[in-house]
Formats: sequence, C-alpha cells, structure tokens
Amino acid sequence: MQEITWPYSFAAASQDKGTWKSGSQSLIWEIAGIDGTNQGSLTAHPGFTEVWKFRYDLVSGSDFGGTNPYVANPEFGKIIDFWSFTCRIGSGSYAYGVVYIAQRPGLTTRDLIIEGYRTDSSSYFQKLVLGASALLGTSDTDYSVSVAPTPRVVYIGVRGGSGYAVTFPTGSVNVVTSGPGTKPRGSWETSTYGAYTPTTTQLPDPGAVVSPPNPPGSFVVYSSTAAGSNPTNWADTSARWGTATSQKAGDYAFAVQFEDSLSGRRSQLSDSVAVTFTGVNRKFTVTGIVDTAKYDTVKIWRSVRNTSASGIFTAGILQLEATFKATDYPVLTRSGSVSYATDWAYAVQKDDRQLVMQDTFQDKPSFYSSVPYAGAIASFQGQLYASDISGQSPDIDDQMRSVGEIRWSSATDGSYELFAPKARWNPEMYGDVPIAFHQAGQILLGLSSNRVFFILRDGAFVRVSTAHNGYGVTGPYAAATIGPIVYYVTKQGVRAVYPDGRLDEVGALDWLISKSWTEDLARVSMAYDPDTTALYILNPVNNKAVCLWFSSGVCSEIHWIPFRKCARGFFPRSVGGALKDCALFLHSPDLVDDASINVTDYRPRLMRASDDGLDKVNLPPSSNVFEGVHYGMIDGDCDRNIVTKSTNTVVIGPDTYYEFSWSKRTNGWTPDWGIMGAYLYVHGANGSVGMDTYSRQYYQVIGYDTTATDNIVYCKFIPETKSTADISASDLVISINPVVLKVQTANVPGAGGESGFYSNKEVSSLGVLMSGVEYSGAVTGQGANSNAAFGRWYANHYVSDSFVPVQSSTPVNPSKTTSVISIVDGPSPIHSAFARQLNPHQSVEFLAYVVGLNFRLLAMNVRGRILETERNKNSYA
Repeated sequence: MQEITWPYSFAAASQDKGTWKSGSQSLIWEIAGIDGTNQGSLTAHPGFTEVWKFRYDLVSGSDFGGTNPYVANPEFGKIIDFWSFTCRIGSGSYAYGVVYIAQRPGLTTRDLIIEGYRTDSSSYFQKLVLGASALLGTSDTDYSVSVAPTPRVVYIGVRGGSGYAVTFPTGSVNVVTSGPGTKPRGSWETSTYGAYTPTTTQLPDPGAVVSPPNPPGSFVVYSSTAAGSNPTNWADTSARWGTATSQKAGDYAFAVQFEDSLSGRRSQLSDSVAVTFTGVNRKFTVTGIVDTAKYDTVKIWRSVRNTSASGIFTAGILQLEATFKATDYPVLTRSGSVSYATDWAYAVQKDDRQLVMQDTFQDKPSFYSSVPYAGAIASFQGQLYASDISGQSPDIDDQMRSVGEIRWSSATDGSYELFAPKARWNPEMYGDVPIAFHQAGQILLGLSSNRVFFILRDGAFVRVSTAHNGYGVTGPYAAATIGPIVYYVTKQGVRAVYPDGRLDEVGALDWLISKSWTEDLARVSMAYDPDTTALYILNPVNNKAVCLWFSSGVCSEIHWIPFRKCARGFFPRSVGGALKDCALFLHSPDLVDDASINVTDYRPRLMRASDDGLDKVNLPPSSNVFEGVHYGMIDGDCDRNIVTKSTNTVVIGPDTYYEFSWSKRTNGWTPDWGIMGAYLYVHGANGSVGMDTYSRQYYQVIGYDTTATDNIVYCKFIPETKSTADISASDLVISINPVVLKVQTANVPGAGGESGFYSNKEVSSLGVLMSGVEYSGAVTGQGANSNAAFGRWYANHYVSDSFVPVQSSTPVNPSKTTSVISIVDGPSPIHSAFARQLNPHQSVEFLAYVVGLNFRLLAMNVRGRILETERNKNSYA
C-alpha cells in the first residue's frame, strides 16, 4: 500500500485541548514553548528576565524587635506569595515594589514585608508589615491577603486581622493599621481663663491615668474674656490669640477631624461638643493632641451661634472654621506630652458671618474604627471594597459582620478607610463570598467560588447583583482583566465575563482545565502581559502555563517553567525608569540547606517575559562564542550546552541529589546563583547514535560551584518520561535551561468522512521545514564540549490517549552510525523514523530544546499509511 503524507502548516497554528485527544477534530493537540506574537511560523519563546531581587535580609532588625531572622542564611528564605504596587510621592516622584509573604530560613514562620524603590531619594526601602503571624498561614493552613494600591496609599488586607495602610513621607516608609481609629473625643471647659497654663488638667493628656483615657485625637474647647491675655506657652504667633474673634454669648457646637496631608487619609469626625456661656463676649481656643503616625492636619468644624439662627438644629450644621498642620500651631511646652503625638492649639478666627460661607460637613454617619478584616480588597472609583471578612466580633450595631458580606467605604467623604455600618451587601446564604475583585469597564466584578457579583456605583449609592451561578472562580489569583473583559478559571474551563453580563467560554482549554489540571486549580494564577498581548495561566504544580496570544489568536503552552505565581504589575525595565505594565513571575525554587550544596548569594526574584531570546540581566563575555544564541528559559550565568567531565551523587539524609561537572571554557560562563531553579535535560551519553538509556531525563538546578578547573551544578531529579535517575555515564550530553519547543498533532486523520476517523493508520516518519537557523559554538564545534546532539530535534510517537510516547527517535545518518545536526535550514534531509504500529488513534510530536540555538519552524510532514479496511494486526497483503 502506498505511503501518504499528512502535512501540517504552522502559518496560523494553534493548539486545541477542548476535548480528549482521541476525540479532537482539530489538527494540533498541543503547541508548547513558542512566541505567539510571531505569525507565519513557530519560534521559541524568548524566556524570562529578572526585574526584581527580593531583599528581605535588609529589613531593619528593629522591625523584628532585635535581629532580622533572614540575615544568617538569606539564601534559604522563601517567597510564598507576592503583590506588586505603585504609589505617587509628592508631585513628581513615585514608588514601586512588592508586598510579599516570606518564610524564614529553616522554619515555617512567615512574615509580611513591603519593599521597593522610591524615585524621590533614588533609594531602595524594606519594611516589616506583619511579623510571625499565624494569619499568613503555614504549609498546612491557608491564608488570604490582598493589596489595593491607590494614588497615595497602598492598602493591605489580611483576612482575620487588621489591614494596613502604607504611605511614603520624605525619608521614611510609614506603615499603620488601616482605619480612622477611635472617634476623636472632645470636651468644653466652662470656666474662663485670663491666662492659660498648660497643665495636665487643662489639656488632653494621653499619658495620664484617667477613665476614660485621652487617646490621641482628644481636644478641649477653652474660652477667655475678650480682654484676657494670650495663653502662657501658646505663642501669639502660633495660636493667633491677638487676631481671634470675640463671640457673643449663646450656644455653639464644635467638632474636630484629622487628616494626613500627604495621602488624604481621614479620621472620623468627633461627636459635637456643646459650648454654652452667658455674659460678656469670649474668645474660643481649641487645643488637642493628634497621633502623628497617622495624621498631621487638623480640621476644626463648628456651628454658628444657635440663638442667632434656627435654634438647636443649627448645631447639626457644621462648617469649616480652619484647616492647619498641627505643627504650625504647637503648644510649646507642657507636662504630659508623649512622643507619638503632637500638641496643638488654635484660637478661633472667624465670626459667624464669615463662617456661613465656608464648606459644610456632609458625611453624617458614624464609621467603624478599623477597615474590615478582609482577605479580598480593591479600590474602585474612589472607594475601597472589602470581602472575605473574618475575625471581627460583631458589636451591638452590626450583628451581620463576617457572614460573607461585601463592604465599601464612604462614597462621599473621599476617604478609602471610612466604612459605615450600612455600607454593605449581605449574601442570601452563608459561605458564598467573593475572594477576588476585578474591574470590567464601569463595573466591579466580585468572583466567588460559586458565582459572579456585579457591583455598580450610582452616585453615592452602590448596587450589587449576582449572576452565573455555578461558574465560580477556582482561586483568588485565577482571574485577569483585559480591556473591558475579565477572564477567569472555573472548574469547567476558562470563561470570559463582560460588563453587560454575558459569559463566553474559551473552548480550546476545557479538557485541559477540567481534566488534566483538576487537582491543581486552587494554585492556578493568571496575568496579562500588554506588551506581548499574552494571557498567561500558570500551574505551578506541574510547571506548565497556558498562553493565549491575543495579537495572533494562538493558544499554546509553556512547559518546564519554574515559577510559583504570576500577576500583573508595573515595573520599569531599569531601576527608577519609566513604569511598564507587564506580567510578573515569582521565581523561588525549593533549595537544600546543606553545606555540600553551594547556594551562595541566591535570592528569590521576580521575572518578566524577555524582549527577545538574548534579553539578560547578566550579559556573557563579549567574546563568548558558545552560547551567543537564545539564552533559554531564564537568565543567569552558566554554560548552556555541555558534555560533562564527571557525574556524582550527593546523599543528604534520605534524599539523593546529582552533581554534573564540566571543564571551564575560555570566555565561557561561570555558573552563578541566577541559574538556580533552571531545568536540565540529558540528551544521552557522548558518542551515542540517536537516543540511548540516558536520554529524556530531567533535573532542576538547586546549587552550583566553581573549582580551579571545573564548573559544577547540583540538581534534583524530576520524574517525567523517566521515573528514575541514571547518571552512571560520566560524559553525558546535557542542555541547561532550555525552552522546550514542541508540537504534537491530534490523531492523524483518516481517508475522509466519519468513517476515516475509525480507519487504522500507521506512521513511519516525521520531517520538518525550517528557516532562520542560528547556532552557538557549542553546536557547530567551536571549542571544547561541542556536540551535534545540541543541534538536533526529536520525534515522539503516541498511541490513543497516552501521554507517554510509545517510541522516540531523532534523525540519524542512513548507516545509523552517527548523529546528525538536524536543525537546519530547509526541509529535513533525514527524517526521524518510527517502527510501524497499527492503531486508529495515532499522533506524533516534534520536540526541540532551544538554548544556544534558534530557528523558525514552518511546517511538518508525517509519513505513513491508511488502511481502508478495519484490521486488528499488521497485515499488508
């Protein structure tokens, strides 16, 4: 029977894993390791390059109450989670960085840390936010943390505990618990004073033992006859006693509110203080204390004289008497002062005719003293939204706290931290709570594990509705916003929700998500990269990611990707440069804490997609001829394509690790800490023809060393195609840090029509068409350690729905005595051959390890036969 060719063009190829492979009607089942922005052919993904190195060991020891626990062994600190932020400083500067959960070396104790870079001082900063807290989880317990950057404040929400507000005053980073704090408390001193003496009885004293105590925010309204002298220790230039206005006898109301001039954060308004006197005119002086960690500005509100207006109801109309920095009107000295508060005093300047022209206080409700203890927060149209709340005990006015409600801050006050008791939406049933927020156009979406919440702001009101019951998100990071659309992962697959409520599906991923990844969905994260228009869906459990390339309409995957989480954020290409919107990837591999494996200088880091295959942080020597083409999956110094000089095992307790060493190269790369976490592939033993018993082994680099003559990497074995490690041959051909580029067909089609689907087939060989081939010296034979195996591709043959190839091969010369460089321009001079097998469901795969080389894959030809009658054995008569 004559052989036929199944041609596959990659001019517009995309994978389709919407169904099982055996039932797929698509031509391509899987594409991995490609750059989807390139149209017309398949090229290798450019890999990833560093944008940030974590510096937890630089946090001040005083933040930990003594010694920084990361200083002793910083290489073994682990980053569990991260959230990026940007924030404005002043009018022309900004800060950017990360909030992250770090795990202490050798312990399960975790800390919440913020660090970054600020352009006003061109300096890095690090600050402990929450230390050694059970709220941050352990390996056996969960946590929920989220970050909501606003233009001037970075808000951090922690489920079950206080949230935090981070600001950036000149020369420092200020971290305080979020929320306005207790309501300021005021009082009226009925007696008049001819001259004030600032004693603890006349001023709010936070250090005094009184009941109730005077917290920072307390104030007292004093008065004196108009002829009285200015207060002792309250300089006229400060309190402006000489220009104060005399007020007529009658009834007045005073209130005070505090504000942070840098960020706009506000306290609650105090309860009104009733001021009543008779007789001669008096001057008013308001004096108090303010918590300088939170606020620096005082706002004094008061009413006009009630008897001159409409009686007692006038006391409810408060107008702005003054706004000033507390340090502009200081109390010079007094007993009872404390370091964390500023004393201030202000003599009232306006008469009632001036007062009525000032701003009126609008927001009447009382607010909670703290922001809800929420694991999910988001800023949206000037408000802070909170959900996944727990740990706050309900008070008499709020018995519906922590039942799964959504809460939001005041819509009219302009503060993200003022939450009123009635500003909330309660669910119909307990347990259905949004765990993530994402904006879709003019709508804020809340995603729970069961449904979608649509949150719409209408003026001062907020309306919440629900839809898509049964289509909940699988985890707090499994969603991403692209334009007006939110894509998110459900247990059924990837869905897209629109502002008008429509729900669409990304059908090409249904089987992959619902079947292949079903056990890992809680760990999945998503991030959109605007530069490449790629949506990354990362599964850190199996070291794979799905990429949806919006510019080309291609769906592909990345295999052997060593990241824990991805998230969208703004980071510059260089320190202090222009911020770029990009997808960020957390690289924090598990290391072995043992003196026999060197990990010197290692730190976890954040990475972004490289601009091209040569985009590195650490450039190689200018005369390097060995690895000058495509540096691989991640940056970091190390020779990429190597013939080992020796191999060895390292036994640490019950575990075995593996050592690969090779001779140093002139102008080669000496391994450094940046290569740790990269994967290593074994092509086979040196001199082998095709593939051998050592081929198809994967390892991950967890350490490195450089001796006088040799370079060394230490690795742990990763069971994949091979279930056990075998390094008994000392001269192995290995590639470190490759991008794994592969194309696997769906089942090759039959003769036509539905009957062709059941026809038995045989595949005999695979050939490809390439262009733009580039090699490093390690492939073409320049210098030591060169080998043709670095320049070859592999073919895998699959039967039915198996994920393990029944046979693998690589092109060899017709005499089968030598391997050939098979990655060449043009059509394959030699195909990769298979032993024939009879089955209706057969697929083949092209596989290449791209590091130190590059190419464009244009097409693929599969050779074989179709048997027109149903047969159950290989009979060709």
